[in-house]
This record gives sequence, structure tokens and C-alpha cells, in this order.
Amino acid sequence: MTFNGNNSVIYLCRNKHLYKLDVVTYNNSAFYVGQNNYFNGKLSAILSEQKHIFIGDDGLFSFGIWMRIADPHLIYHTDSKKRINPTKSIYLGDHVWIGQSAMILKGTQIHSGSIIGALSVVSGKEIPSNTSWAGNPSRKIAENIFWTDKCVHSWIDNQTAVFFCLPVFCHQKKDIRGAHYAHRRLFINPSGTQNCSRAVTASCCHRYLTV
Repeated sequence: MTFNGNNSVIYLCRNKHLYKLDVVTYNNSAFYVGQNNYFNGKLSAILSEQKHIFIGDDGLFSFGIWMRIADPHLIYHTDSKKRINPTKSIYLGDHVWIGQSAMILKGTQIHSGSIIGALSVVSGKEIPSNTSWAGNPSRKIAENIFWTDKCVHSWIDNQTAVFFCLPVFCHQKKDIRGAHYAHRRLFINPSGTQNCSRAVTASCCHRYLTV
């Protein structure tokens, strides 16, 4: 964690997994990570120009992921002389799976239950819940999907066969890791998070930096 400015906050919630982060902040920014996210490799992030990154609960992050909210050099339109590349915050909901070496860039909102494929570049897009996106630039490749955190690396035939269709026990209310994520009403909407980000930042800065 590197603080290259003033009045910024890095807030990491309780996590049953090891945090693997390389975060650089400048002035008046908030980097927030919810509960029980899994980092298979280091996630790198740079927060610039008083904007923020908010990550919900129960996400899955692969190797080599980058998040950047600024370009960061200035670009102007030749006629109007106005800046055309403003810095924008990034918001991720709950139970989001980000693939290896993906780049999540300024202005991106990824709604809960969605997947971003390996090597994808997502810039300034709003990714709906229960969808899968991939490519550079990213595009939707599937919808009406949800995913679980079960890992198939060591599976043999009988395990593959059992989970070919979601087993009945995964439909039980007690199994929050399975069909629970098929219900959009239980998701956190990043758009709602965006509306309260300034208040959260101000509260965090007052509580942790001015005591």
C-alpha cells in the first residue's frame, strides 16, 4: 500500500482469505474491499484525481489484474480545447469473477454475479448482473448466468458428472454459494454504491485521518 497524497483511505473488510494487493493512492480517494474476496494473485490498482474504487463481497480475482481510474495524462479536443478524458471511479458489486490479466479501467461498473474473461479490457462500461464479458474491447458473450466458487482442477469423472447440472442440494436455502446468486434481488447494485461514495469517503477520512 502506497499513499502518495493526503486524505485517502484504504478500507479492507474482514476476509477469510489472504489479501494480495498493490494499491497506490493520491489525494482524497477511497479504496474499499468488502468481505471474503479471494485473490489468486496480486491485484494492482492506482487511484487518482480524487476518485474511488469500491469492490463488494465474495468476489474472485485471478492473477495479474489491473484497475486504473485515470489515463493519467491530459487529452483535449482540438476544436473546443476542452478536456475529453476525465478521471472516473470504478464500482464492482458482489460475487464478481475477474479473469487473469484483465484490465478494469475508469468509469466501469460491474454488477453482481457477472464474469469478466481473461485478458479482457473493460473501460467505461456498465456490465449488467448475471452476464459474462470478454475481449478487447470487452463485449457480452453470455447472459442469464451465475457461477459458484467450486474449482475443477483436480476433478475426476464422477465429480464432473455430478455437477453437469446444478445438484438439488445447491438449491437449498442454506447453500448460499450456489443458486443464491441466481436471484438478482439479493445483489448489490454498483449504481447505488456510486451515489453514496462521497459520503463514505468523507466519513472514512474524518474517522481515520483526523482523530
